[in-house]
Amino acid sequence: MKRGYQVIILVLSVMLMCAACRSSKDVQNLAYLYSNNSIAPRMSMSNHYLGNDSITIYWEIPSKNLRFHKGQQAKLQVSYELIALIDGKATFIDSLSFLTRPTKSVNREVVQFDKQIYLPSDKRYLLKSRAYDLSTNQKFRAELIIDKLSPTVENSYLFTSLADSMIHTETYARQGMTFYVQHQEGDTTGFDVFYYRPISRLARPPFIRDVPPEKLPPADATFSIQDELQLDSLGLYLIRKKSEKVGGRSILSVPSDFPKLTRASDMVECLRFITRKKEYNQLMESSKLKRSLDNFWLQRAGSPERGKVLIREYYGRVQRANQFFTTYKEGWQTDRGLIFIIYGEPDQVVKTGEAEHWGYVGNAGQGALRFSFYRKPSPFTYNHYVLDRDPNYEDNWHQAVFEWRQGNIRNISR
Repeated sequence: MKRGYQVIILVLSVMLMCAACRSSKDVQNLAYLYSNNSIAPRMSMSNHYLGNDSITIYWEIPSKNLRFHKGQQAKLQVSYELIALIDGKATFIDSLSFLTRPTKSVNREVVQFDKQIYLPSDKRYLLKSRAYDLSTNQKFRAELIIDKLSPTVENSYLFTSLADSMIHTETYARQGMTFYVQHQEGDTTGFDVFYYRPISRLARPPFIRDVPPEKLPPADATFSIQDELQLDSLGLYLIRKKSEKVGGRSILSVPSDFPKLTRASDMVECLRFITRKKEYNQLMESSKLKRSLDNFWLQRAGSPERGKVLIREYYGRVQRANQFFTTYKEGWQTDRGLIFIIYGEPDQVVKTGEAEHWGYVGNAGQGALRFSFYRKPSPFTYNHYVLDRDPNYEDNWHQAVFEWRQGNIRNISR
């Protein structure tokens, strides 16, 4: 089948698959969110609940992509469109355009600005935003799902870095960082903190359905804070105000080089998806781990030059999976990370309030593929996506893994 026909079939199938996408306006391909060019910092958005009907939106844009003038200020024109996601339908709510002059931070590689908006508490929303540097005409865009139906209300918690007084928007932070912690209600009774050593739970292949549900394990340590949290150790910190028994906000404490992989042991660990059990154990037990790792890739590639291509592609995908999908565990271990590493960048990404639908066009000898990830609450975060597994994926999965083992790259990054 020719690629052009495959594209048509894929788009049509995604439209049928996604109940929220009933009109052509609602079908928007967001595959750029996971593109190869996005490994550099880019515009992103996050939100903090101020109360039942008000919310603050935070924007971040990389400083290196902006032009700064007197006073180290950039000049940006920002617009957004707010859409309610109700019963599978997208309904326009509001739009706004404003001018902002964010100031460059000495200690951070991004600029940050915010705006408070009115937002009723009984819906899910999609916030679509665009920004323009008026000095260079550089354009930025981002999308944010705001779920005010979330039972864990983790966006009620706000972390401010004591090092630079900027709001921390990522799900992970460098070990040693210290944050000022706030809750939307201004509770002064303090917070309980539950610490867990690094959690390693690899995603299972997409054809295996008997995946056990998430359970809250016993914490490795518990303590209380008033309003300051320091990430002393690697691992997960779950912060919850004292009057609450469930929910809270988690943040993963990671090495300073994260989301990159620099240690040979970490580079071997994420090979588990394409190695046999005996082969993987031999690699992990090797006394010369770096040499064994190089030999593994050389055997796949057949030449050092090709080996460099394989290594760059595979670990580039791991790095981006860490950047995009990290929650309570590193992003490469998640369901979305698993599919991203093996199959590469999706050609089609459709987001709804409760799911992400990915589509792959395929090439000669490879049919089009669809993967659906549904948001499922975990004990640590509401932003946890689980693949809708199906035994029909088995043949294609084994073929994709076989291709990696033969030194072939499916869907190389653009």
